[in-house]
Amino acid sequence: MSTPPNTPSDTSNHPTYYNQPVIRSGHWAWQIIVYFWIGGIAGVSYVISVIASLVGEKEDEEIGRWGRYISIVGMLLSPILLIWDLGKPSRFLNMLRIFKPNSPMSMGTWGVVTLSGFVGISAVLQAAQDRRMTFISGLFGGWKRVAEPIGALLGLFMASYTGILISNTAVPLWARNRKTNAPIFLSSAFANAAAMLSLLLAITGRGTRRTEEKLAQLQLGATITESALLVHELNHLGPYLRKPFTEGKSSNYFYGSVATGIVLPTLMGNPRARWLKILKAILTLVGGLLFRAAIIEGGHESADDPQAYHLFNAMEARERGKE
Repeated sequence: MSTPPNTPSDTSNHPTYYNQPVIRSGHWAWQIIVYFWIGGIAGVSYVISVIASLVGEKEDEEIGRWGRYISIVGMLLSPILLIWDLGKPSRFLNMLRIFKPNSPMSMGTWGVVTLSGFVGISAVLQAAQDRRMTFISGLFGGWKRVAEPIGALLGLFMASYTGILISNTAVPLWARNRKTNAPIFLSSAFANAAAMLSLLLAITGRGTRRTEEKLAQLQLGATITESALLVHELNHLGPYLRKPFTEGKSSNYFYGSVATGIVLPTLMGNPRARWLKILKAILTLVGGLLFRAAIIEGGHESADDPQAYHLFNAMEARERGKE
C-alpha cells in the first residue's frame, strides 16, 4: 500500500506530535449503536405501515398493523438509550429547551419526541381497532388519511438523520462520506424494517404469500441500494481511510454485516419454508446491527489516527481546488 502524502516517517511509539490524535474520539458506545439500529427500524416501519394503509390492498392491513406496533416499541426504547448514553435524564430534557435547526443533535432529539407522539396515537388507535372498540377506532380512518402521512415524513427523518449527525463531525471515516451517509442509513433501515415485518408475519403466521412477496421485494430493493452506496463509499474513502473497515478492529463488524445483512439474505431470495423466512429476517437484522457497530467503532479508530485526519484534509483540499 502506498504511503499517503504528508505521512510522517516516524511511526514509533515515542510521544511525538505526529503520533498524537488530532481530534477526540467520540464517546459513543453500544447504546448509540443500538439506538441507531432501533430508531431506523422504528421510523421506516411507520413509513411502511402508512403506505400499506393508504395505497395497499386489504391483505396489506396486517403490514400496517405490525408496522405501528414495531414503531411504538422502537420509539419507547429510543429515548431510554439516548438518556442512558447521556448519563442523566436532565441532559436529554435540556436539549428540548432549545430548538436549533442547524444542529443535527437538537433536530434529532426533537424528531424522536415528535415522532413518538404520532406513533403513540397510531398504536393506541390500532389497538382499539384490534379490540373492536368501535367508538375510538372510528377515529382511525381520519387519522390515517390526515396525520399519519405527516408522521411518515418524520419517520424518514428518524431513519436518516443519524447519517447527517455523524457527517457533521471531523472524524475522517464519517466526514468523507457526508453526502451518502444519510442515504445509506435510510436504505439499510428500509431493509431492516422489511425484515422485522417479515419476521413477525412468519412467526404469527398472519401474512399471505402476496404480502410476503411485497416485503421481500422491498427488502431486495433496499439491499441493492445499500450495496451500491457502500461500494461508492469505500471507493470514495480510498485505501487508507477505509482501513478501519478492511484491517482495523471494526473490520469484523464490517465483514459480518456484509455477509449476514447483504449476501446471505439476497442469496436466499423469498423462501417458502417458515424457518427459512425467520432465518433470513434474523440474518438481515443482525447485519443491520453489525453495520452500525462498524460505522461507530470504525469512526473511533479513524479519529484516533492522526495520519487519517491529515490525509482527509489533504483530499478535501484537493477536491475544493478543482471546483
